[in-house]
Amino acid sequence: MNLRTLIHNDQLRNTGKTGWARYAVLSSFFLLLAALALANSVTGYLAALLLLPFAIGVLKRDWRSHIWLCFVLLFYFMFNVNQLAAAPGVLAYVQGFLIVTLFTAAMFYCRWSKAAPSA
Repeated sequence: MNLRTLIHNDQLRNTGKTGWARYAVLSSFFLLLAALALANSVTGYLAALLLLPFAIGVLKRDWRSHIWLCFVLLFYFMFNVNQLAAAPGVLAYVQGFLIVTLFTAAMFYCRWSKAAPSA
């Protein structure tokens, strides 16, 4: 298969609610990785590094990886709320927004991709 066929098949599979959820997952996932790396601290780099294994499952559309990502994001949300309580900053608010967006989009992607017929 060439790249044009892969892109065309990807566009056919990304229609409707599932497609919107997938684009939201991809964009918020990689923006969250960037926001964690921008924290310029060891914990920020470690948090970004711990999310990297989920990139494979997200790119492969594995719904189980999305479920585990949601589970891990609960811990990220817990630490983010603690960070906001201690020292609120713009980057912490951005990280919190991206965590909530990624959690919601991944949850909806799992729900809608399992309900949709596979192409």
